[in-house]
Amino acid sequence: MANQDQLITEDEAELYDRQIRLWGLDAQKRLRVTKMLLVGLGGLGAEVCKNIVLAGIKSITLMDDQNVTEADFFSQFLITREEVGKNRATASVARVQELNPNVIVTSDETSVTDKEEAFFKQFDIVCLTYCKPETIVKVNTFCHENNIQFFGGDIFGFYGYSFSDLNEHNFVEEKPKKIKGSSGEGPSKKQKVDATETVFIKRTMHFTRFKEALEKNGVVYPRRK
Repeated sequence: MANQDQLITEDEAELYDRQIRLWGLDAQKRLRVTKMLLVGLGGLGAEVCKNIVLAGIKSITLMDDQNVTEADFFSQFLITREEVGKNRATASVARVQELNPNVIVTSDETSVTDKEEAFFKQFDIVCLTYCKPETIVKVNTFCHENNIQFFGGDIFGFYGYSFSDLNEHNFVEEKPKKIKGSSGEGPSKKQKVDATETVFIKRTMHFTRFKEALEKNGVVYPRRK
């Protein structure tokens, strides 16, 4: 018997019609039961939040211990000038909810640096923006060890980066089917490719942790105040 939370209603099927045709009904069902933590509601965090909520995630928790500044008003489209001085996460909830009433939107005004490992276990995905490297290393380690999908990113003027750690990710690659003995003779003969037929090959990708990525590539991470 199917889990009731995984069922897509007719209204949801109509709302998410374009993306269901893009990535399939099964992917939409998985998204439908996914719980996410988003840390940092600056300009980058707001853009990530918009895309995830419009896609139809089950719930998203917005976490930020900073208050809205005048600069935020010009870079973060989820808040208004009247909310300057209020907490950034809480001030963003109303407009995020308007984007998609089907998504459960909550806020957390505490700092991610104060959270222990048990806190992150309630989420399927954790995304950190505008965080110091030591914070990213700590949270990514928690997520990696508990098989929680992790994403991180930041912007420094004209530059920026994104990082992902899905631990072990299985996927299927579609390739044109090769036909044996179709061209040439003997051991040097080559296989022809039939563009009208395809085969599906299962692949597995193993992701590295943020700390290991920095050490391996010799990256100098810009210091955030």
